[in-house]
Amino acid sequence: EVNRELVGRGIFGGKDLSGEFKELGNSALYCVTELTRKSDIDKLANELKDILR
Repeated sequence: EVNRELVGRGIFGGKDLSGEFKELGNSALYCVTELTRKSDIDKLANELKDILR
């Protein structure tokens, strides 16, 4: 599971939406605010790319 992998890398994963919104398939909701650093978003994106390969 993606979130388990992310936690192992020090990142709190997104909310799994597959149960509530089956039409979205395997998807997750992530929340960022103006306080979220671009470097943190970039790290999440890079880790997701690595996990999903």
